[in-house]
Amino acid sequence: ESDFEDASAMIASVKIGPYDELKKRLHQIQNQLKGEQENCKKERGKSEILNATLYNYKERQKKISSENVKLKRALEETVSAFEDLKDKHGKLQRSYEILEGRKSAIDRKLQTRGVQERDYMKSMSELNQENVKLKRQLGF
Repeated sequence: ESDFEDASAMIASVKIGPYDELKKRLHQIQNQLKGEQENCKKERGKSEILNATLYNYKERQKKISSENVKLKRALEETVSAFEDLKDKHGKLQRSYEILEGRKSAIDRKLQTRGVQERDYMKSMSELNQENVKLKRQLGF
């Protein structure tokens, strides 16, 4: 009977031993899976934050790109307006130079006329003086 009890104990230990080991291993795996699930949740949260950040970044990029297009158009219009002003300035400069030339010519004519007028007035004054002398000599 002692052999039977030893055999029964041995069978029981064989049956119980591996079962307990498997049960322990199952709990370890379950705990490990729970830890992995928690890590996955954390990583998923990080991923969602990164996706939202990426989306916001892309939206900002679209706005910036749109603004860049508007700014480029405004710059092109400004450059065009500047070129037009530059052309007008050149035309005005040429007109000014022409008018300056005309003014100089008129000034020269006026100076010449002024000299002529002064000479004329001087001549008239001299003639009047001679006329007065002649009238005195003649007794008028």
